[in-house]
Amino acid sequence: LDEGMDNIWKRHRETSTYLRRELSSMGFEQFGNGTSNGVVVLAHDRSEYIREQLRERFGYIIAGGQDQLHGRVLRIGTCGPYTMQHMHDIVAALRSIVTESPHA
Repeated sequence: LDEGMDNIWKRHRETSTYLRRELSSMGFEQFGNGTSNGVVVLAHDRSEYIREQLRERFGYIIAGGQDQLHGRVLRIGTCGPYTMQHMHDIVAALRSIVTESPHA
């Protein structure tokens, strides 16, 4: 309540936009034509490996695809209490995984 709804929606928009931009520069592709300020969905052919590394090395748990999208996409939530610092941290973790493992 202290933050205010307008500020909350603005924060969600800013964190989603930042995440899409940064991960796109690392070779991730936005999945689909729609955008959401609550979740960022990115396609990557090594998504399961990346999810595993995020969990094991950094303690991040992010969703993968379901059914025919299993192993093809990453789903990263950006709504709720997440701040820009959270997004900087996950981008750094993803950059580390992709940089250290050229096949990631």
